[in-house]
Amino acid sequence: MTTQIYDAENAKPRRDQGFTTSEPAPDTKRKLSRTSYVWAILAVWGYAAFALSQNGVFQSTAATPPIAVAIAAFGPGLLFLSVYSVYAPLRRWVDGLDLSEIIALQAWRIIGFAFLAVWGLGELPAVFALPAGIGDMAVGLAAPVVA
Repeated sequence: MTTQIYDAENAKPRRDQGFTTSEPAPDTKRKLSRTSYVWAILAVWGYAAFALSQNGVFQSTAATPPIAVAIAAFGPGLLFLSVYSVYAPLRRWVDGLDLSEIIALQAWRIIGFAFLAVWGLGELPAVFALPAGIGDMAVGLAAPVVA
């Protein structure tokens, strides 16, 4: 059975007490280790992408399709979905995340105006700069509202 502790003055749940349940308190050390684990995975992935690009793995010609780019783009997502579907602790962790915080992280994309500025200087082609810049700015502006 779950009970709430109320503040006597205004009959609202007290934030400092929260809910009391028969379940043990969350293990903070375990949460930190999961966060460290996620950062380690992201660091390895970033380093691998950088090292592969420096060794020319992502280069292709008109005659060869960019298979390595496709694998690099879709591989991490497919790997995540595969692990998510079979590993219950990952599902619990992901399902417990606050989506509004994740969506709010997209607000930095307002910097998409930089694509337009670089296009204005003649350094980026319009076919890339316009959709990327306008799209990033739209997502960046919408993120705080959606979150």
